Amino acid sequence: MLIPKFMDSLPLYRQETIFKRLSIDLSRATLSNWMLKVAELLMPFYDRLHELLILQKILQADETTLNVIQDGRETKSKSLYVALP
Repeated sequence: MLIPKFMDSLPLYRQETIFKRLSIDLSRATLSNWMLKVAELLMPFYDRLHELLILQKILQADETTLNVIQDGRETKSKSLYVALP
């Protein structure tokens, strides 16, 4: 659920459909609640990372914008690509 959502950019409504095809009844609400619970459990790691980052003299971010949907339409908003090491 987390890997498809964040690594493969697979929205929860698509994951819900995939589970239905496998005869597994998991609602989008259930998947959303699981995501919230995982975020809650990971908060201590986030807090520690934040503490370490604010101690650094220099931080670098790649704020390259890109067109996410490439269907020929004009881009109305910018999306940021964040490269992780």
